Amino acid sequence: MKNLSLIIFFICITFQAIAQSQTHGLVNWYTIEEAERLSKENPKPILIDFYTDWCGWCKKMMLTTYSDQQIATYINQNFYPVAFDAESRDTVKFQNNKYFNTGIGGRNTHQFAVKFLAPNISYPSTIFMSSDSQNSMLVPGYLESKTLAPILVYYKEKLHSDANINEFMAYFDSTFVPEKIVKVSQKVNWIGMQEALQNNAKNPKKIMVHLSSPDCISCKVMENTTYTNPEVSKYLSENYYSVLFDATSRDTIDILNQKLVNNGPYHQLAMAALKNQIKFPAVLIFNEKNELITPVPQYMTPAFIKPVLIYFKKDLYTQKQFPDFYKEYLGK
Repeated sequence: MKNLSLIIFFICITFQAIAQSQTHGLVNWYTIEEAERLSKENPKPILIDFYTDWCGWCKKMMLTTYSDQQIATYINQNFYPVAFDAESRDTVKFQNNKYFNTGIGGRNTHQFAVKFLAPNISYPSTIFMSSDSQNSMLVPGYLESKTLAPILVYYKEKLHSDANINEFMAYFDSTFVPEKIVKVSQKVNWIGMQEALQNNAKNPKKIMVHLSSPDCISCKVMENTTYTNPEVSKYLSENYYSVLFDATSRDTIDILNQKLVNNGPYHQLAMAALKNQIKFPAVLIFNEKNELITPVPQYMTPAFIKPVLIYFKKDLYTQKQFPDFYKEYLGK
């Protein structure tokens, strides 16, 4: 009898878990008030899923995309996700403002949903908001896992100031989606940091270091798309010593009579170059004397990195600011 009770107990728990997955997926959802408070305490971007109880595609997205283990895990680790019923009768508070559902009877849209979705309100709709709430993007409609994945990376890795979302999504797909991966014949001749420093002493040339970390997804996108661009790879091969450097590396680097090591979690080379303001990917440019000219801590497309490389190769940084040069470059 005791064993039968245990079996019944576990069956009930199993059915509860299945029901939870069908209703909420595998994502750990917060209220908007909780998400805003947590984002202030420990900054992360906020994801808001706007749905209604009659929306079939909303339910499908919960059963598929938000029940995808990889997607759910990435969201749970890197976002404060909010599932908001756009016809809820609850009063909510966000950014010191209160929002209500002012309708009487029937289906009426909550003011909070109107704030983000108007004038073209549809469901499901997803809002992606930067951790400082200064940048947000509305994506209407059902999102498959393969569509949602690059958008999540885009906001988690703060690329909204570095690249256009559609462009990044295309590069993401050509890196990770098997049928869209492009085979390239020309690649950058990557060497180690120590080898680059030694080569520079014998045959002076600027050094370009691509700084990354194992958990940086946009770093992999940049490695597989930006540096495989024929113009970029050719220019680097002719004018720079090119280095792929993992910021978690345990290698000892001898540079300018200093030994730089990794005392954890990141290498002293990365910490010093980025002045403890860690952001990946980043590009470090060293001159012919192995001196750091500057870090460029951002994701770069092939079209953007080419003028950056020209700017430093030709020592134009000693004559003008990069924005001025970039305008000239685009105008040529």
